[in-house]
Amino acid sequence: MLLTDPQLQCNSPTYNHFFSLAAHSTELHFESAPDQLENVRSQVLPPPTDSRPGPAKLEPGDFFVTTHSNLGRAQVVFHMVGERQNVASSWTQLLAGLRNILTVASHYDIATLSLPILLVEPEFRHLYSDGQGIKRAEEVIRTIRGFLVLNAASGISLKTVRLVFPPQQN
Repeated sequence: MLLTDPQLQCNSPTYNHFFSLAAHSTELHFESAPDQLENVRSQVLPPPTDSRPGPAKLEPGDFFVTTHSNLGRAQVVFHMVGERQNVASSWTQLLAGLRNILTVASHYDIATLSLPILLVEPEFRHLYSDGQGIKRAEEVIRTIRGFLVLNAASGISLKTVRLVFPPQQN
């Protein structure tokens, strides 16, 4: 899972690395990662010449999916709109988005999911104190655990959740 901005600019170091990996080998079955992203932009965001007061804004927790055949073990990438500032109201939306991603992953038999444990891009980690980071990590783990416990009887396919920790602050 990657976090993106509400305008789907996807210009963070994480996305630069993702696009670099995707361009490293030929995509044989799907459109290229930038083309898939542009298709999503054209469907979700109004064109710049639109006469409406402003572009449609995606909310934290909204997500879309891209598919890949050239990324090794990652064939599906969830792109969730994250937050760019420390706003308490968006935290609930992010957790709801995470639950929705877990549901979709389980529905489509995805066995492994990697996600940032704080649900924040590494370059925005400075917005949170260590205490806030620990609380966010605990909530993410609780959300994952709750999903797994509630859906254990239905034989969910999700077997591994990798939690990615942000680099340490200096």
